[in-house]
Amino acid sequence: MKVKGTFLFVIIAAIAMITFSYLKKGAEQKQTMAELEQAKLEEAQKALRTDASRFKGRIKIGLDNFLGYYPIRSKHMQIEMLQDGFQLDFNDDGGDYAQRMKMLESGELDFAVFTVDSYILNAAPKFSGQIVMVISESKGADAIVVNKSITKVNDIKSITATLNSPSHQLIKASIIDFGLNDLKSNIIPADGSSAALKSLLEGKTEAAVLWEPDVSTALKDDRFKTLISTKSTSKLIVDILVASDNVVNNQPEKLEALLKNYFPTLRHFQKNKNILSQEFQKDAALTKVEADKIIDTIAWKSLQQNATYWFGIRSKNVKRPEFKIIETIDLTNDVLIKFGDFQKSPLPVGGAFQLLSSKQLAKMHEKQTSGQIINPDENFFERLSPAEWNSLDPVASLQIPPIKFKPGTKSFSEQGKLDIKNLKNILNRYPRYRLGIEGHTSTRGNAQLNTELSQQRADAIRNYLIETYKIPATRIKATGLGPSRPLERTPDMSYREWMNKLPRVEFNLLEEVY
Repeated sequence: MKVKGTFLFVIIAAIAMITFSYLKKGAEQKQTMAELEQAKLEEAQKALRTDASRFKGRIKIGLDNFLGYYPIRSKHMQIEMLQDGFQLDFNDDGGDYAQRMKMLESGELDFAVFTVDSYILNAAPKFSGQIVMVISESKGADAIVVNKSITKVNDIKSITATLNSPSHQLIKASIIDFGLNDLKSNIIPADGSSAALKSLLEGKTEAAVLWEPDVSTALKDDRFKTLISTKSTSKLIVDILVASDNVVNNQPEKLEALLKNYFPTLRHFQKNKNILSQEFQKDAALTKVEADKIIDTIAWKSLQQNATYWFGIRSKNVKRPEFKIIETIDLTNDVLIKFGDFQKSPLPVGGAFQLLSSKQLAKMHEKQTSGQIINPDENFFERLSPAEWNSLDPVASLQIPPIKFKPGTKSFSEQGKLDIKNLKNILNRYPRYRLGIEGHTSTRGNAQLNTELSQQRADAIRNYLIETYKIPATRIKATGLGPSRPLERTPDMSYREWMNKLPRVEFNLLEEVY
């Protein structure tokens, strides 16, 4: 028995040593990565000091510690800007939007980060500054956290929140949408999300509106739960970058440099989520699980998404751009009026369009769509996971003549090869987009066999592009959808004509995360 006990003790000790060694190695790797970024930053700062001719000036940005703003204030971004001749300075006001707006108006700040609601509240009626970019949309990063004794939002008698902030906007929308008129006069002011969290943890309030990382911190305590979060909302809390009037009118080079370096920085973090997670852990004292969870609650907006979906910028690839930023401003304005912040719309006579400046964004987008990528890397089309492929947005459907296959096979004709050559030429004209190939079949026959055939045909085209024209394999995704997505049958289309059009291969240019 003594021998067995000694043997068991040795095994446990060995496991403990291995575990400790593994954790220590992981900690050392994180520390090394952080130290490497710091060393790069110091080297770039030194290089700029010793070569004054390259120094173009300082750019001061007003923001707070919300992790959605981390890419713009990261060391990676600072290094990129230094190499471009600009020193980035940040003013963390802890969520004091009124002060942030005053500093933007006075010229003390070149840029300031706001949510759409906080910008309208603090900029009206003068509306100094112009919206130049959408940074992110909250998808769970803001939440109403309550004591578990509260079962529904209607049970909340009072709530702690940071006034004139995203937290306040979430409460306002809830009061309007759920008829919580009594709660309107029972909002307890807090000096930021961390202060609201403190009140919740100390039992001074039964409910609080928090933003990350405070939401995750609160949920570690078994006493609390999330009642409502922005995970289930749309266009409610949208973070924007506002440039001062002086920058827009007199110093456009600052805006150009900021956008030019921000989107590659964002791409860097989206391509390397493990690095972003590690930096979140260090920045906000989070565990890996907490950091990864927060990353999933923030929907950062790429250059393509900004241009195509938010600012309605037209291009030869996009026939129907959207103006989500206009919709967001109008929806936010409606909430503020109904809540009583304004008696009537505070927006300029020209409407929400008067608040935007998209010239630099359009210029950047034109460079991207024409293949003039900023800061290109040698291995541009890195391998993507299935989830990353699914996150890419189609920017254009390519009008390729139907590629004919021999019935029931994956073999295409000589004419099909010429059509694929045309597809190759299009890819060469747009060298920074990925390609999605979708195979479809008719609705007749065995669905599983049809799906397999559609996958084989999509793969055949993909392989031909790779083998014949040396298109990077990591640039193309082939998907067989079988009969699952039949074409819509128009009223003037006969049944026979419709059935003949169902077997097809469709091609989409996909946005490279950028």
